Amino acid sequence: MNRITLFFVFLLAIGCAVSQAQPRDKKTAANRSAESEVQKASDIYYRAFYSGDVDTVKRMTRDDYLQTDVLGNVQDKSHWLAEYYLPLAQLIRNGLKLDIAISNDVRIRRYKNVAVITGRTPVKSSAVSGDAKPRDIRFTQVWVKFDGKWQRGVYHNAFVPESNQDSRAKD
Repeated sequence: MNRITLFFVFLLAIGCAVSQAQPRDKKTAANRSAESEVQKASDIYYRAFYSGDVDTVKRMTRDDYLQTDVLGNVQDKSHWLAEYYLPLAQLIRNGLKLDIAISNDVRIRRYKNVAVITGRTPVKSSAVSGDAKPRDIRFTQVWVKFDGKWQRGVYHNAFVPESNQDSRAKD
């Protein structure tokens, strides 16, 4: 190739690189901001959850909420509150201390006013896993922004098969 052709190929490559980098950088910054907004709502929700703050948990849980637990049971908001969270919150207010599990492999995807959070959480409680040995759960949460406020609309969790317990971040 002659020098002029090489020069134009070089300019074309630079032009493509610049045009690809700019929107991606802007989109990445916008995505980070959107993800941060959803993560902040989730953090508020879980601080309330682990402190027994029933009013905040109720307010941040959609009225049409659905949860599927590790055993495959599906509960709407009223059943989840009555059968699970209200008794737990009462125990917390009476002094029960819960270890706050730190989730890992957390991914957030936002689609305008809907966000999906997935991740993995180690569970060390025999009350949850049915035995004393640690288990991991995978979870999916759907958050919906309505009237400018994020609310949790769906929660699904499932035990990670024991054969995959050591590959915590590889799934």
